Amino acid sequence: MRRYPNLSLGILVAVVWAAAAWQGQRVQHLRDSDRFYRWIIAASTQSSLLLELTEQISNDPTKPKMMDRDLFQAITDIAETELPDVPLPEDVPAQSAEESKIIRTVKYVPNSPALWALAQSDVLARQRADFLTYWREKRLASVGSQLDVDVMYASESTTASLANLFFGFRKMAANLLWLEVDKYWHAGMLHRMVPLMNLTVTLDPNFVDAYLIGAWHLAYNATAPLPDTPEKDKKYDSDRDVYLGLKESYYYQAVDFLKDGIRKNPSDYRLYFDLGFGVYSEKLKDYANAVRYLKYAVQYLKHDIWVPRTLYIAYQRNGQHQEAIDGWKRYLERNPTNVNAPRFIQYNEAFLAEKTMRASLKEKENAHEALLLAQQQDTDPAALSEAQAAYDAIEKDYEAKAAATYAKWRAVLEAPGGSDDPLAIAHLRMLEAQTLEEKGQSYEAIAVLTQARTESSEVFLEASDRIIEIKKKAHIPLNASEKMELERREEANRIRAERARQKDQ
Repeated sequence: MRRYPNLSLGILVAVVWAAAAWQGQRVQHLRDSDRFYRWIIAASTQSSLLLELTEQISNDPTKPKMMDRDLFQAITDIAETELPDVPLPEDVPAQSAEESKIIRTVKYVPNSPALWALAQSDVLARQRADFLTYWREKRLASVGSQLDVDVMYASESTTASLANLFFGFRKMAANLLWLEVDKYWHAGMLHRMVPLMNLTVTLDPNFVDAYLIGAWHLAYNATAPLPDTPEKDKKYDSDRDVYLGLKESYYYQAVDFLKDGIRKNPSDYRLYFDLGFGVYSEKLKDYANAVRYLKYAVQYLKHDIWVPRTLYIAYQRNGQHQEAIDGWKRYLERNPTNVNAPRFIQYNEAFLAEKTMRASLKEKENAHEALLLAQQQDTDPAALSEAQAAYDAIEKDYEAKAAATYAKWRAVLEAPGGSDDPLAIAHLRMLEAQTLEEKGQSYEAIAVLTQARTESSEVFLEASDRIIEIKKKAHIPLNASEKMELERREEANRIRAERARQKDQ
């Protein structure tokens, strides 16, 4: 029998090449699917958290249209029929049931096998291909500043082993760069730090500590020697749609840096905490956004025991006193020995009483104006009597609410360990000043307010504002610093109003 050894060898080689090609395609498919899967998780987190999945990355119409919204909506629609139902935990808000199935899966089923299977399936083949196209064309704003290291260093001709070798060294390179960042910080060379910080997290997007420390440098260390920027000197930032000076721009750089970290590491609560508390609450005084990010970290991510406390403080600062009370009560049930929770519950109960009292005071002022008008217009006796009776009832209601507010703040001082609580003392002085002002004792009210703002920094601005208002009403001359503050505010309000007018045109 005649043999064909070369033919057999050829068939074997062909089979090997075919298997290798198939395996190569399979590996590439898995890598593309993994990238797609991670983007879905990041986009779901951003959409749930009200981060922007924008169609346009800025107000500049010359920049390419971002495709985040369209792509994510297409995936969301398909996921509604392809993903299994997600049972909600008992302690989640009721509105979570109205969220899309893909968002609920990301929140409540960590590392969902069903979502991973869907990401690599033929069902999402078109969306996966669109994602890769938009990603390479830099038309996905939600990808953040992360560069495509695969594309930069691994072309189609690069062997898998060489690519993997590079990716293995990437973390080492990031760590070496971070040492340079630390060196520049100690040398006071911030301008050299920022580019290296960005490059560090480009090389290692999962280097969460780099995000945390980098944002701290931007929001705290870089701004420490800088004064607040006068309103007239602020410049318009079109990407953020806000006017900023140098100091404020560092705050927003820290925001962007941490948001980029969230996009790449959506399950690490520390990024949400530093963004919500460290930047939004402590630096920008944007308590609504502070609540947003801290709430997400507490409700959906594994976190340390102290994180909920910062959320409840953000609730308090944002005027959400009932939410703060409910949160502190839940915290106290789980941690009955905590000494701070009862105090903060009392704070927020007092703030709620104070809020009700102020609304009643406004009603009293309006009723008083109506009564004076009726008296001046020589209204008929029956109508005048009715106006007087309405005023008397509202005044009685206000006095009852003022007494309740006073009692709430007194309760803080009378609680164990609260006898010298500065916040309670300051608010009691504010109530005393209000009573003195109502009696026409303007100078005495100003003296009490001056004392109140030295008791607690939390009431300093409010007490200062009240002093200026009382002086203006009583025609008492303002001092030099008060005049400067009033002029600064009036100028800032005028500039803001002019900017708003120009924007509307």
